[in-house]
Amino acid sequence: MQIKIKFIATTMILGAIIFAAFSATIGITNLISILTHANPTYITLAIALFFMSYAFASLGTWYILDKKAKKWFLFKLYIAGYFLNNITPIVGCGGEIVKAELISKQAGLRKTTVFAAILVQKILHYIPFIYTMFLSAAILIHTNPDGSIPYVIGGALVLSAIAGAFISLFISKNQTHIHIVCRALEAILGSFEKIELHIRHKKSAKNTSETIQKFHKQAHLIFWKRSVLVPQMYVLLSIASEIATLYLVILAIGQTITLPALILAYTVAVTIGSFPITPGGLGTYDASLAGMLLMFAISLEHAITAALLFRLIQYWLTNILGLIALALVEK
Repeated sequence: MQIKIKFIATTMILGAIIFAAFSATIGITNLISILTHANPTYITLAIALFFMSYAFASLGTWYILDKKAKKWFLFKLYIAGYFLNNITPIVGCGGEIVKAELISKQAGLRKTTVFAAILVQKILHYIPFIYTMFLSAAILIHTNPDGSIPYVIGGALVLSAIAGAFISLFISKNQTHIHIVCRALEAILGSFEKIELHIRHKKSAKNTSETIQKFHKQAHLIFWKRSVLVPQMYVLLSIASEIATLYLVILAIGQTITLPALILAYTVAVTIGSFPITPGGLGTYDASLAGMLLMFAISLEHAITAALLFRLIQYWLTNILGLIALALVEK
């Protein structure tokens, strides 16, 4: 697969600038001091737990695909897909198309079937994600009715509600709802051709767009005709692993946080970072996570350090390994 070097270089330069800007906010000396005194055991466990989240996610896809793809192949592909999403211009969805392309070749399945399975997994991810965000927000608003929390998280909750409505339309059996979703998906997938993914799989996006009705039918079949209980369990374990990673990072620098606050900080940061403003949510994810931690009584120095350390694991380390994984899965 040919990936334009300029996208990787742009991402690296932008990331370095943002990292330097955040570091300068608290001072390089303070950052180094906090990191030097961080608990290495917690950091090691955080790294291991984070990659366990990819293992659980790949097992969910393996199960949805009726166990027809190799588990180790899917694990490598998930890491590679994350890397591709982070360097894809604007939309950040190139990794999903590439995953569908490569899985279909490896497992001998139709691209529409694989892409539908990937989308179903996404839906299974967002359903508990949205519910946990709302539950955590409700608990914190109830316990802090006069604080600033209701105003800060209000926007994120509205956006999550919109995403939840779209998911409800997708899994609906009503033909009018299905038509709305298909039109929306056609518009989204059509944008892939306009901006170009700058990888060899541009044709895959076009083919998927042309067969959108078959794709939706296949996704419906997976969602309603097969058991999604086991994949949902793997998705929950994947989300829990990422949240636990953030918790260990916070513990590693000598801070504590309540479970509702931890979950809400993570889900709000992921929601805001999902908007295709910068590659992989660079800057937006970091700022929102640090801001949420600051809101929950963690000092500015420790909030920014925790956000940067978490992103070093979740973004930078994964990108490096993702590039290696991409080379391995294409052999």
